Amino acid sequence: MSNLLSANFYRLARCKLFYVLLAAQALFEVMLVQSGQADLGLTNAGPDSSMFAYPTWSFLMVSALCGLFLGSGYSSGTFRNQMICGRSRSQIYLANWITALFVALCLGLTAELVGAVYGLAAWGPFQLEGWELAGYFLGTLGTVVAGASLAAAFSMSISNRSAAIVASLLVFVVLLFLGQIVSVLIAEPPTVPPMEEVQLGNITMYQPNYDAPEVPNPSYVGGPLRFPLEVAAYLLPTSQYFQFVNLAAENPWGLFGLSMLFTALTTAVGLVIFQKKDVK
Repeated sequence: MSNLLSANFYRLARCKLFYVLLAAQALFEVMLVQSGQADLGLTNAGPDSSMFAYPTWSFLMVSALCGLFLGSGYSSGTFRNQMICGRSRSQIYLANWITALFVALCLGLTAELVGAVYGLAAWGPFQLEGWELAGYFLGTLGTVVAGASLAAAFSMSISNRSAAIVASLLVFVVLLFLGQIVSVLIAEPPTVPPMEEVQLGNITMYQPNYDAPEVPNPSYVGGPLRFPLEVAAYLLPTSQYFQFVNLAAENPWGLFGLSMLFTALTTAVGLVIFQKKDVK
């Protein structure tokens, strides 16, 4: 498999799009940190208040690059020729999967390095400290790696390169919306303070009464739906993303472990599908 990896990295080193995406990732990260200027000034927070939003761009970039770079193996006959030379389907898939993860790591590390250096220089120290900060750096990087594993599965499972890119991008967009909805629902408490009516002249307003006993929260999802909701909230990389970007991840190291589980699951599914693909 080393020869397959060498060939992939040789192509990647000469891929102009790869360097364009790295530069774009660095620029987007500067823009993200810069966009938090008002909040940083008001709350005296650190650069980590906005720098962990980079996976949004990374998901889309990895999808595009995987579709163009890996998906060409069908149309160019590369997969067929590699199999004729004695390479197994598992070796071909894993070589491309490692390449996709390498791309994701490059994008993620570029964003984190640029965000940390620029944020520290422009806004001062981080809000998070020590082990928790390290967990956020590693956990956010884990979401990008998990996303790359999913993008690789699409690129290796769909013969048409354009269809693979479109399908992968659409799935990530849908997962981002789903992740946001799941994150909001999972954060709802089971009980909330009751609302009381307040009359201000001709205006009627409602505000929570914190002195009264709390009442059941109608937005809280319980019962049998709670378990699948929690699985989606902690396993999907797009759901984890919203926890990291909002600095709401209580156990970032645990989320990193779940990202690796998601990576393993998508890799296994992709391998099974690729084993049955017609590469002729």
